[in-house]
This record gives sequence, C-alpha cells and structure tokens, in this order.
Amino acid sequence: MGRGLRYVRVQGVVEDYRGARQLRLDQPIEDVGDDFEPGDYEPTSALKVEELRARLDSIIDGVTERPLVNLLNAFFADPKFRARFDIAPAAKGIHHACRHGLLQHTVEVAEMVRAIAEVQQTWGYAGVSVDLAVTGALLHDIGKIRELDWTEPAYEYTSTGSLLGHITIGYQMVFTKINHVSGFPTPLRDALLHIILSHHGKLEHGSPVTPMLREAQIVTMADDLDARLYCMTEAAEGSDDKDFGWHRGVAGGRVYAGPLGLVSESEVEVEVDAIVVEEAVVVEPVTEAPQPPSVPVRSRVDSGAAAILGTISGGGQGRFGRR
Repeated sequence: MGRGLRYVRVQGVVEDYRGARQLRLDQPIEDVGDDFEPGDYEPTSALKVEELRARLDSIIDGVTERPLVNLLNAFFADPKFRARFDIAPAAKGIHHACRHGLLQHTVEVAEMVRAIAEVQQTWGYAGVSVDLAVTGALLHDIGKIRELDWTEPAYEYTSTGSLLGHITIGYQMVFTKINHVSGFPTPLRDALLHIILSHHGKLEHGSPVTPMLREAQIVTMADDLDARLYCMTEAAEGSDDKDFGWHRGVAGGRVYAGPLGLVSESEVEVEVDAIVVEEAVVVEPVTEAPQPPSVPVRSRVDSGAAAILGTISGGGQGRFGRR
C-alpha cells in the first residue's frame, strides 16, 4: 500500500500501564491481507453521514445573498468536490480526525455561527451579516481537502499541505472560484477572504491577519469552541477514570468526566425520588390522635421510607455514579 501500512488482526487484553492503556497480546498477530474494506479500520464521525449531509444542505439553502449562493453552489454542487469534502477528516490529529470529520466540523461551526449572528441582530447590532458569516463558516476549512491525505488510516499531510497549509490553500480555492462567479462584488470578496485568512485568530496560530470584521470574529470563536468541545467530549467519554479524562487538545490536558448531580444522569434515580415524595406525603401529616397498638401505621410507613432513603444514600451508584 501507499505508505507500506499492514493490516493485522490482534487479540489481547487492554490494561492500564502507568496511567496509559496498553494492549497485551495473548494470540499471535494475524495478517488479514488485502481482502477487507479500509474504512472498517478507521475512526468515523459519531453522527450519520446522511444526517450531516442533510444539515449542510439545509444551511446552504438558508443563504439568500445571491453572489454567496452562487459561490456555495459552485463548490458544493460539484459532485467531485462534494465527494472529497464529505469523507475528509478535519485534521491529522487533535479534533475531528476521522472519516467525515471535516463535514461534521463544518456543520457544527456553521450552525453555531448562524445562531450567534442571528442573536447579534436581535441585540441591535446593525450590519452583522448572517449570510456572510455562515458562508465564511462553510468555507473556512475548505483547504483541508488538499492539505490532508486520508487514503490510509494513518492520516498525513500532502506535500502541498505541508508547504502552504490549509488557510493559504483555502484562500486560493475561494479566490479562484470567485473569479468565475459573475458579478461578485469586490468588497464582499475581500470580506469573505478575510474570514478565511483570519479564522485561526492570531498570527502565532497561523493566520496572516487577525479578525477585523464581526463576522470574522464570530467564525474564529465558533471554530475554536467546536474544536475544544470535541476534544473535551472525546476525553470525557473515553476516560477509564471515573472522574477525569485527558486530551492533548485541551488546555491543561485534564477534563472532568464525573457526575454533576443532575436528575437526568440516572433514570432509576428519578423513579426512586418519585417514590420518596409519595412516602413523604404519607409521613408528613402529624395527627394528635393516639394510634391503636394493634395498627402500627407509622412504624410501617417510616420503615418503608427509611428503606428507600437507605437505598439512595447507600453504596449504589445512583446519580452520583459515573456518567
């Protein structure tokens, strides 16, 4: 294969070694040959690709500014471009480094950008363009389809990607496509290209300019937020520790993965709480009339409530167990 990767089947036990997971083999390594589907051995988006495609199309359909509509169609209505875009990872590592990762990341960023821009308009910030911000979000990482090589599971940078980076590549792709869109206004072109060039936010993060448009700032913040939330979610869900996970894409590395004390964390707990409330209704009233010795009503109810409360405060996981 291209980079000499070998696909093998292994069997063993995953163990903890000095805080990291390792695989202890208990069977010889078996070469599976070439009779397999490479995609079966690659990480993929947690969301179904059909849903992601539908959400992307819905976002594009919501753009009404004609020059931007024409530009988006020039990209996403092209079957060859769309096929590469839909399957590409969003990164070599860190965040959304999986099949359909670029599609997922783009949808998430565009949906956040649209929501923020629309809210900004309700606050009286005249001049914030939802269409410009959303189009910038849809195209901000477009250069990654040429920056990355995902023909094999060990994603690598292409020669062009290593030399130029996805920001420069994306700028070139959009600039070239705009030149083929009739009547595209020059100020709008410059604004859109500025969003692409500035979306890493800082010069030291790879952007040649910093955000100077509100639309550019919105895209920059949404892009960073989506990447960080992805890393934190991945760390929390993949943690073997009951309270903390770790991810190199998160500042400080540690991510809290423990319980938050929410009722929704345990359906069983919700049912028990309901029983406790019902018992409390029975126990709460205080009657001055003496109870006949032969009918120990309070003893029966109190013991039932105590049993239920004991279950809640005992060694069971309940809402305080690992999510």
